[in-house]
Amino acid sequence: MVEVVIIGHNEGESVTDMVRSLPSEWHKIYVADRCTDRTLKRLSFAENTAVVDTTPLGLVGRQTSFCRNLGLSECAKDSDVLFLDGDRYVVYGDIKQAVDHCDTDILLFRLEEDNRTD
Repeated sequence: MVEVVIIGHNEGESVTDMVRSLPSEWHKIYVADRCTDRTLKRLSFAENTAVVDTTPLGLVGRQTSFCRNLGLSECAKDSDVLFLDGDRYVVYGDIKQAVDHCDTDILLFRLEEDNRTD
């Protein structure tokens, strides 16, 4: 089974497209990193997606490793895990085929869009 840990902070503008870009049968775990926009509301409609909204408010700065590990703790021990950032998603190629036919421990994807503003 493939599980996807998605880490995002205020990704309300891109979260719907990001989740839809992934195969529907994959279990998605979205770690909402101190979101104050509409990310959580938009995720409430996402199928096969669990939302972890428990990042401590006292954290400052980027907490990528904390969020990654928090999402990983929600995955089954025998699952293959794909980590993605909430505002980046694969728009080129077939992500499911690439993962299903991967015979290595790591797989890198080319991202066509970089929506970061900072």
